[in-house]
Amino acid sequence: MEFRLLDGPDDPPTWRRYIFPSCIAATLCFVLIQVVIMLVVASRAATTLADLAPITTEVRTTMQDVNVVMPEMRQTLKILGKMLPEIESGMDILHQLCGSDPHCSID
Repeated sequence: MEFRLLDGPDDPPTWRRYIFPSCIAATLCFVLIQVVIMLVVASRAATTLADLAPITTEVRTTMQDVNVVMPEMRQTLKILGKMLPEIESGMDILHQLCGSDPHCSID
């Protein structure tokens, strides 16, 4: 094959001869790299999921316990909300009693 500065009528254009295959090769290279990265990530994710499997039973048990405790906590907060004014008035009385005794200190 002899070197020609210009393409002849039978030869494909330069971009089709050199640039087009180079672009296809670069694209295939990038796709191959992406596949390798996805395989590495998938293998690590599978290992992580295998490590998390025993924890799921603990999480399920904890969520069941939380579902039991939440209504009790709401009831306790309702009772505490009703008792708060009584506690405040009791503290006022205690401060008055403590004010009369020099050895008493409530802080």
